[in-house]
Amino acid sequence: MVSAVVALILVAAAFCGMTRVGSGGSSVFSFLRSPRYQDDWRLVLVNGDCALPKGFAPPLLTLSNGERVDERIYPDLQRMFDDARAAGLSPFVRAGYRSTEDQERIMESKVDELLRQGWPEKAARKEARRTAAKPGHSEHELGMAVDINSHTSDEWQLYAWLAEHAWQYGFILRYPQGAEEITGIDYEPWHYRYVGADAARAIRETDCTLEEYLGAA
Repeated sequence: MVSAVVALILVAAAFCGMTRVGSGGSSVFSFLRSPRYQDDWRLVLVNGDCALPKGFAPPLLTLSNGERVDERIYPDLQRMFDDARAAGLSPFVRAGYRSTEDQERIMESKVDELLRQGWPEKAARKEARRTAAKPGHSEHELGMAVDINSHTSDEWQLYAWLAEHAWQYGFILRYPQGAEEITGIDYEPWHYRYVGADAARAIRETDCTLEEYLGAA
């Protein structure tokens, strides 16, 4: 029975691009924390290896500036923004939900820009993926990721406040500095992902990425 369970986990790990099992501090049982083995919508993992779940369709809510987010994250997002504003900051959602088609256009725009600079196409596509996820692999397609900017010139003050407080509202800095090899994306101080209060607290306390928290690194 145990061998059958391990075999099932290995198959799932291979499907999601995970090959390190039982080494480097990992355990086969860490995969049981993967969103493929639980029912927590807040912890769906989407990255360069794990694609958006087939048929995934978040319940969307439209913000006052026209951006959309998963309606389930809105109360905590609003609380976070209210408290940031009380601290003298001016946050707004620059980018929320994107469809796969939206993400395709963003990716092709970045590739085209690099091609105009003289990059070979294969190298241009690889470089573009450092700052933009390929279609079907972007957290923005979940509706639980937001790019947060400031209405004023205090963006780095806002980023510092978010880095210190966002976890209290269930959000994590999704692409932290120094974790590029794990996340596959360059440092983005504006990109926050909703994971819920418990996971955000644990990720904050252990200073890890979502991939590491889910045992998928």
